[in-house]
Amino acid sequence: MIQLFQKKMSGGESNELGMEAFLELVKVLEDGVVLYAADFTILSVNRSAERILGIQKENVERKKITPDLKGQEIYGGLIETIFPSLAPVVVQISESGWPQITDMELEIPPLKLRTTLTPLVGRNGGTVGFVKIIRDKTRENELFASKREFLDVTAHQLRTPVTAMGWAFESLAKELEGNPNAKQIADQGKNLTERSLKIINDLLDATRIEGGKFGYTFAEVNLTELIGGLAREAGRVAEAWGITLTHTPPAEPIMIQGDVGRITMALSNILDNAIKYNTEHGNISVSVEKDAKEPFVKVIIQDTGIGIPEKEMGMLFRKFTRGEKAKELEPNGSGLGLYIAKNIAKNHGGDVLFQSIPSRGSIVTVTFPTDPRLRPKRETTYENE
Repeated sequence: MIQLFQKKMSGGESNELGMEAFLELVKVLEDGVVLYAADFTILSVNRSAERILGIQKENVERKKITPDLKGQEIYGGLIETIFPSLAPVVVQISESGWPQITDMELEIPPLKLRTTLTPLVGRNGGTVGFVKIIRDKTRENELFASKREFLDVTAHQLRTPVTAMGWAFESLAKELEGNPNAKQIADQGKNLTERSLKIINDLLDATRIEGGKFGYTFAEVNLTELIGGLAREAGRVAEAWGITLTHTPPAEPIMIQGDVGRITMALSNILDNAIKYNTEHGNISVSVEKDAKEPFVKVIIQDTGIGIPEKEMGMLFRKFTRGEKAKELEPNGSGLGLYIAKNIAKNHGGDVLFQSIPSRGSIVTVTFPTDPRLRPKRETTYENE
């Protein structure tokens, strides 16, 4: 659609769609559309742009827009939308090139917008104008924030009594040392409350990740030492499940900039999966190595477990998503572990990569940059990747 308009703007002809038809089409779009020339003269605004920005087309069309017009009531939110640097809150979503995608918040009128800017190229290759598409995310964000707040409050309210139940079962088990059957029931109750508490904490963590408020404290981390400790702890748990865990440390210490607590959480979630979804008398191997070509270190966790079928791989890092075999083997799970691990790795500038063969096992590779400049400048939420 935009390409056809570009042709008209550059003096070409189109038998498919002329400018008039193009403008008629954008009138019915739910998103706002603003067309303006290279000198910032407004050529056209559709009805949705009028509604979203609080403007009237007769007041803005054929007017040259400049930053000094900000604050004039007749221009509503148009000035800040055309010149995003004037908005109180601006976040550049696209990395570089076109289209340029930006999230912004306006004060007057109070709006949360996502804009997509595309240039119109003339016959000589120069830019003759721009198309800016405006999506009003105000209501969507309000509903999302409301849902997030509900989950956060609910999880907090549940965590206190569940924690108290765990303490009660633990105390009861100690009192029942002389009664094996009763003690077994108390131990089962303690284990169930611990499992419930893990799900509640995962839910709280996922809610904070969604809101961009998970929080990271970066410092120098001895990754070799950290993973050595995790492997020893996981090895004891694996042994209780009849699984052998081997750890191959690197020849020299590997240092990175990271958040020790968050890295521990991410790798613990992956190791926990490798144990729970392994086969009888299975194996887990943990190794660490530097990438030979890129400034990254790789933590590789390989297991002989149930694996993931290819059709489920695309949903692996989505919230509350679990494989069918995993649900059969372990009905109680939050489906949040890999989502949390992925977001932790991504916010360190790394990633979580997954390879798997059903019934033969999986290889999870978690990468972290050795160059801190590769870390994102702000906390970001990643999903469905």
